[in-house]
Amino acid sequence: MSSDCNQQDLVRLAWLQPTLLAGLIRQANSDNRTENDFDCLSAEQAICQLGLASSIELAIRLARTGPVLFDARLREKADHLMQQQTSLAKALTRLAHHQSVDAGPVRSAVSLCRLGEMATLCAIQKFLNYGSNLRILNWMHCYSVLRLSSAIASRSI
Repeated sequence: MSSDCNQQDLVRLAWLQPTLLAGLIRQANSDNRTENDFDCLSAEQAICQLGLASSIELAIRLARTGPVLFDARLREKADHLMQQQTSLAKALTRLAHHQSVDAGPVRSAVSLCRLGEMATLCAIQKFLNYGSNLRILNWMHCYSVLRLSSAIASRSI
């Protein structure tokens, strides 16, 4: 990322990198906080509040510490989740425009939900880094699906 990055490029990067989005929003809310007033909800607002130079500096710092997925299956899963997120963001943004709702917080919510997904994939990567294999994870997935299925079946919806 260079210093000639403009605000729109940084906003797009924040949508693609939920860690950056969370960092920008957190920094903007903590810098301009007045007694429980967390009013920054989007990348656009955060960059305006922090300034472009500070936002770029934060992006560079976060890029240096970002997680890396080495396992091909995990990278494939991350790509698939990114495609789902992109589709969801487009649909919700269209809906927000149709309902005359600010699309910034809607896009932020979709991007931030990806943090949990990526954190899980990074935890699995660390699990693999320490010499474990994915067989137990496949078993855990089957077990959690069975528990979810039985929980749904026990409720009359």
